[in-house]
Amino acid sequence: MNENQEEGNTKREVEEEESEDDDLEEYLKEMKALESDFSDLEDLDLEELQEIQDAIAKVKEDEALYSEGFADIGISESEINEKIKKEKNW
Repeated sequence: MNENQEEGNTKREVEEEESEDDDLEEYLKEMKALESDFSDLEDLDLEELQEIQDAIAKVKEDEALYSEGFADIGISESEINEKIKKEKNW
């Protein structure tokens, strides 16, 4: 590979990294804006909001039971995940 090709490859790599950084920055800005943007909630009625709250509570309850189940059998969730990865040869 000659010097011009190497220089061209390096420039492309830098441009790709800058583009990825710009995309990440844009995404983070959008996520930050959404933290305080509740305008879409105006479209929901109280019943829908209650259903959402109930669903969140159910997920939290299930997660707690799931974690407690691992404690009951004396193995951590990360140990089980590690065993699954080994079995699947990841």
